[in-house]
This record gives sequence, structure tokens and C-alpha cells, in this order.
Amino acid sequence: MKKFFIWFFVALFAVCAAAGGYAYAKGVRNWDELVVFAQNEWQRLVGPKSNVPEAPENQPEPIVINLEEPEEPAPQVDAVTTSAPKPHYVAPPEETTDKFSIFTEGEDETINALILGHWVNVDNPSWHRVYTDEYSGNGYYWGKEWDESEDVTEADLVDYGNGWFEWKMDGNDVLELATTDMSESRVPFIYTIKKLSNKDLIYVEQRSTEKRSFSRLEAL
Repeated sequence: MKKFFIWFFVALFAVCAAAGGYAYAKGVRNWDELVVFAQNEWQRLVGPKSNVPEAPENQPEPIVINLEEPEEPAPQVDAVTTSAPKPHYVAPPEETTDKFSIFTEGEDETINALILGHWVNVDNPSWHRVYTDEYSGNGYYWGKEWDESEDVTEADLVDYGNGWFEWKMDGNDVLELATTDMSESRVPFIYTIKKLSNKDLIYVEQRSTEKRSFSRLEAL
């Protein structure tokens, strides 16, 4: 009987030591904590089991991903709205055959090239005029004219004599200096051009105000 009590107390002491070590491992440090810990352990051992598994300690919180598209912000409308400006209509330029409605010095070379060539009078086809690009040496170019109704041909003209003239452009005017066979004198004429194209030449002689029309026979 004495041995029974000895072994009983030895077993009880071992159980208490094991229980104390377990409680200490769980963070129990005083009597009050031990009482609460023992009640919780007893409840866990003899209480009803739940079908929901306990979550392990230190488990990270689940990450929730929102799959909904973010709402686009509503467009801001200005308090003051203005209508779109109307397109500016530009009328096309009117077509004209008048090359000299506006004439500047910078266009001299172009006009000179356009007037060069052999022209025949529209009203008197026997009257010929030729504007050349042969430079006379004093700011003018050489030209020549003849009237076949007077039995004169181009071959009858003496070089730079009667029937020859010097010419140059001045704005929309043609300045001409007629030559003679007998002297070095020059007779000036001024013609105001009214139309000049690849086919037509119309000018007015300033002293007589007579309009003369020529048709291009050939380019120079």
C-alpha cells in the first residue's frame, strides 16, 4: 500500500511538471494566467468539435483582387462653349489675258522673252515686225519692221539702217528708237501694251492713240 502512494505521487508530479512545462511554453507566467489557460485547454479537450477547421496561426490575410473595370471620369464641360469658326472662303482669281494689269520691274525679263519673235499686223498682213534679243549696247535691243505692200522684204533691209529700231521695256510700255540709213539720229516712239500672250500683241501708239493688233507668226 505504501508503494502505491509513492508511485501515485511520482506520476502526479510528472504530470504536473509536464503540464507546467507546456503552459510555460504557451507563455503562461503567473497563477492567474495558468487558471485561464487551464480552463481554455479543458474546454478545448472536452467541448464539442466544430466542423470548421481552425485557421493556423500567423496565416496571411487573403488577397482580394477586384476584377471590375474602374469607372471613367465624366468629361468636364466648360461653362462657356464657343461654336467652331466658319471656314474662310477664298474666291479663285479671275482668268484674264491681260498680262499687264499689274506690272513691276522685276518682271522685265519675262516680258522681254514673251515679246520676242516675228509678228504680223492683223489688219495689214503685209506689215511685219520682229523683236530680237540682240543687244544694241546702250540698254536697248534690236528690232526690225517692213511692209511688203511697198515692195520691201526683210532681205532688202540694210543692217541697222532704215527699217531697224532699238527697243526696251519700261513698265507696260515699249520704248522704240527708229533708225535711218542717212544719219545716226533716232526717232522715238512709245507703245503702250494692252495685251501680250503667246499668240497676240496689241498696243496703242501714244502720239496717235491708234490701236494696232499683231498675230505671232513664229517665235524667235
